Amino acid sequence: MGKTFKILDKQKQFLLDHGRFQNVTERRDKMPVGPWSSDRKYKDIGRWHLLECCEGIEGWSMALLTRVMGVSTRQIGLLCSDEHSLTALFQFQWSLAEVHVFLAEVRAGLKDRSIHSYSPV
Repeated sequence: MGKTFKILDKQKQFLLDHGRFQNVTERRDKMPVGPWSSDRKYKDIGRWHLLECCEGIEGWSMALLTRVMGVSTRQIGLLCSDEHSLTALFQFQWSLAEVHVFLAEVRAGLKDRSIHSYSPV
């Protein structure tokens, strides 16, 4: 699609390239996903961020999984031996039901308190 997922790594330069911003400073932090932190402030932030992730993940994922994503070239090399199979795999897209099942599993993983995940911000 020609888009990047690395906005965090590029946003400072985007601001500098715009021309209206000077002396841009950047501070990076980690935002917990879920209330696993022992610090009360981060525990509360983690609760809200978990809610954001669980509610937003379908919107972030649906178009990507149903219209953009297919099978990676690594998988194609492992699965295909003829050109006809290769074409069929390139045309694969996730169904709505497959996405919903997958996202339910992602939400369960996000809610697992034994996993201490975070988002870089």
